[in-house]
Amino acid sequence: MLEMIATGETLKNILSTVALNYEVISPDALCSILLLDEDGKHLIKGAPPSLPEEYNNAIDGEPMGPIAGSCGTAVYRKEKVIVSDIATDPLWVNYSKLALSFGLKACWSVPIMTHNQKVLGSFAIYYKEIRIPTEEDLKLIDRAIKQIRVVLESYYQGIKIKESEEKYRTLVQQSADAIFLVDMDGNYLDANESASQITGYSIEELKKMNAADLVAAENLVQKPLLLDETKKGQKIFLERILKRKDNSLVDVEITAKLMDNQKVITTIRDITEKNKAQRKLAESENRLRTILQNEPECVKLLDKAGNLVDMNPAGLAMVEADDLERIKGKPVLTVINESYRDDFANLTKRVFDGESGKLEFEITGLKGTHRILETNAVPFRDQGGTIIYLLGVTRDITESKKAEQKIIQLNQELEQRVKERTLELETANAELQEMNDLFVGREARIIELKEELEAMKMNSSLK
Repeated sequence: MLEMIATGETLKNILSTVALNYEVISPDALCSILLLDEDGKHLIKGAPPSLPEEYNNAIDGEPMGPIAGSCGTAVYRKEKVIVSDIATDPLWVNYSKLALSFGLKACWSVPIMTHNQKVLGSFAIYYKEIRIPTEEDLKLIDRAIKQIRVVLESYYQGIKIKESEEKYRTLVQQSADAIFLVDMDGNYLDANESASQITGYSIEELKKMNAADLVAAENLVQKPLLLDETKKGQKIFLERILKRKDNSLVDVEITAKLMDNQKVITTIRDITEKNKAQRKLAESENRLRTILQNEPECVKLLDKAGNLVDMNPAGLAMVEADDLERIKGKPVLTVINESYRDDFANLTKRVFDGESGKLEFEITGLKGTHRILETNAVPFRDQGGTIIYLLGVTRDITESKKAEQKIIQLNQELEQRVKERTLELETANAELQEMNDLFVGREARIIELKEELEAMKMNSSLK
């Protein structure tokens, strides 16, 4: 049987051979092998070589159940069903007329099950006479069931392997990564189309090459082929510089793993653009880091709990921390004066709710220096748009606040001096007015005296 499976014989022919072999040993028997359909509810023809075709077609696709003849009931119960007289047995109430019309009078059926009790189908033995199985019949049935189980399990396993191989082959061929099958000496045995595209060689050319042929000479010296490690079963992962057929170089990422068949499956991915992007990102991060390191204002990142994630040197100087490690991961509220802590906590919450905010507050540095600060805080999001940090830019406004207070104080002093000077001027003016009034009064009196004198002179002359 296994030879028939190995040579690709059809399942129907293999099962028919099993059935016919049984009939050779038991000449009066008519064997039928039914298979459980994919839906797990109906029985379909497998191999009924000696039964009438009309009968086979009539029961093809019938459902299993508690009253479904010998086969349908055996599969439903998962146990052997012996019907010695089809005409009178209640299990055949729906099928007895059909069976008897073909001269079938007895039917014994056994479910075909895997070792984990999964039902695959049924094996039935019909007779054209009322008949009860003997001990020898039951032994013969058990042997046949074992054969059929082996056939079906091997066949279905072969189908699964074939489907898996086909699926794997499809995945390999459709993969954007180059995939090679390599022997233990590094020789290429096979490759997919992507391997041809990334190397510039045809698949047939690659089959004549060794892994070392595709590695740039300097890179091969720096990183020799890890054949010994691969032979020991170690999974290899490294970056290399690949030399294409046109001698151009490509940055690649290589993964190699030893399989059970002592062949190595190697995957090569072109990471040229990835490396370019990483270099650009590194340059960008370096520029940003340089800017932040030299930024005179404090720039900081806080997590949702208000713990410090990062801070530039200007910020460290503000809080009087000698290095970042001293305060990283700790709550910033510890340096904020108590009367401002609730306001700062509320600002943090608003930022993680998606808002921006501004706050003036006071801190006492780790070395005791008091400062007045002003911070502008905004949400910092990851690539998916999730807020992961509070980004704050904080400046020291202590001196400006002092200057502001000094200006206020000077203005107040100036206003006071103006008030005092105004009062002085008003007093002096009143005194002047009084003197002026006195002076005017004296002038009037002088005029009056002059007029009186003139009158006296006139009166004297008349006399």
